[in-house]
Amino acid sequence: MSNDNNSNKSYPLSQHINDGLSTYGESRDMIGYANSPPAVTWPNNAKVALNLVLNYEEGGENCLLHGDNESEKLLSEIVGAAAIPNQRHANMESLYDYGSRAGYWRLYNL
Repeated sequence: MSNDNNSNKSYPLSQHINDGLSTYGESRDMIGYANSPPAVTWPNNAKVALNLVLNYEEGGENCLLHGDNESEKLLSEIVGAAAIPNQRHANMESLYDYGSRAGYWRLYNL
């Protein structure tokens, strides 16, 4: 692979009609505010806005209980996770189980 400075070349698998644009359509500006952010006034003069995102795992991972031949090995935060043939992986299963079993309900009851 050559290391030339031709910025007109792009990797063919990443081409998109919006590549290199600072605006999309007539109204979406992707440049941002930089050092001139808008003045925002929150209700009751609040200083912090909180945004929660709930990541709900839907059960698409490999699991012996679902009829798979091995445990999940790819879809986790466990570094170096390996599939365990014909054996349950308690640590891996607990990652997926927590959200529907307990996590959602803890947030729901806030």
